[in-house]
Amino acid sequence: MEYQIVSKKLQKVTTIGYATIVMFNFGTNKKANLSETLLQAIANTREAVA
Repeated sequence: MEYQIVSKKLQKVTTIGYATIVMFNFGTNKKANLSETLLQAIANTREAVA
């Protein structure tokens, strides 16, 4: 996932970053699967800003 941070004072992008999102189940100490609802919300967000 790519993200940008915008300075309110400067009114421009000051930082661009990249992240990998991992869901983690602390009860089982294992990676958790993303729900279909969450995956769709991420896809919708990406489309909205593209």
